[in-house]
Order: sequence, then C-alpha cells, then structure tokens
Amino acid sequence: MTELLRTPKDVVAQTSAGPVRITRRDAADLILISANDLDDSQRGTALVLRIVREALRQGGDMRAALRALYPWTALFSDTATDEFAREIDQLVWASGELGRFGALLTAVAGWEATAAALADGWHADDDLEWITDRPAARGGAQGRPVVAATGLGGRNDTERSPS
Repeated sequence: MTELLRTPKDVVAQTSAGPVRITRRDAADLILISANDLDDSQRGTALVLRIVREALRQGGDMRAALRALYPWTALFSDTATDEFAREIDQLVWASGELGRFGALLTAVAGWEATAAALADGWHADDDLEWITDRPAARGGAQGRPVVAATGLGGRNDTERSPS
C-alpha cells in the first residue's frame, strides 16, 4: 500500500501486464485490475460456463454443443466444424483452469468472423493466393500487390498487403 501511495502512476502502470496485488498490513489485500482485463474475465467466465453447460446437455459432444450455441456453424464444412470444436474444446478447459480467457474469446470471435465471410459469399474452396507474379497484379490499382485469404480456420487466415 505504501508504494501505491508514494508512486500511484507507477503502480497503476503495472496493470498493463495484469492484475496488481496491493498488500495491506491490517486488512485483506486488494487487487488493482484494468477494466479491459475485468471485462475479458467476466465475458470469458460466462462463455466457458455457457459452453460447458451446453456440452453437458449434449452428452459431452463439443461439436453438438457448439452447433447448438452458434447457429452460424451451419455455414462451415464438416472439416471446419471439427476443427472449430477441437480448438474450442482445448481452449475452454485451459482457459477455465488458468482463469485467462483472451485466447478463447479471440478464437470464438475469429470463427464467427469466418462464418460472416462465408455468409457474405466467400467459399472455402476458393483458391485464393498471392498473385504478385502475374503482370496484372503487379502494383494493382493502388500500386500494392493483391493479397487474399487462404484456408478456413478461425484465425490467421487473412494475409494483408504490405504497407
């Protein structure tokens, strides 16, 4: 507590790396946490509970649980649905155990964005690739190489043109 009173800005700055425990002599310790970390923790806890509850309803079948929770998974191929279920299954248990939910929240958001792209007409079988080796693509309309997404996973599927 003394350090907080002496250098409050320094102590508060430490919250960018995670929660900061403030010890007090005559009372219970306090935890100083950023609002974003608290929001992620609350959203992550709620998400884990929702997924686990549905998985239990589905007899432990994570694929069925995710299909019930997220109707947009109907846009995925069987292979993509299996990949989604495997990834979320691993992250749910790890996140719940560690109390850290960033990877789980990011994964679900990434897969939802993939479903949105599919709903907008993108197809998993589209063979998209860098086409900088073709004369028409060199420089493109804005003088940058043309780049497109490949694959169907929830994250890291979009490459961007170099700036």
